[in-house]
Amino acid sequence: MYRKYVKRMFDFVFALFTLLLFLPVFVLIILLILIFDGFYPLFIQERVGKDAVSFRIYKFKTMNDKKDAEGRLLKEELRVTRFGRILRKSGLDEIPQLFNILKFEMSFIGPRPLPVY
Repeated sequence: MYRKYVKRMFDFVFALFTLLLFLPVFVLIILLILIFDGFYPLFIQERVGKDAVSFRIYKFKTMNDKKDAEGRLLKEELRVTRFGRILRKSGLDEIPQLFNILKFEMSFIGPRPLPVY
């Protein structure tokens, strides 16, 4: 009963409250990513959740897509933007995951969903 109803209700109510509280920050971060980095502000990746169900996780994009002469992506530390470092250190890059919690794809408490690959 706890996992099915109480935990889900807690996740939903707390995620909704937190999202409303951080909405101005959310909009500001989107604008700053567009201004400073000039690319789509969200990073979307397939992850595997409970019962091996895959879903799309949302985060703020903190890296660019620069490639080397052979067309391969550069190392992560070369692609992280200055603003992206700030977002990662503060944890603000994970605010969009509140939408995953509202959709019951994730929970505040529990294991982190792993990438599909």
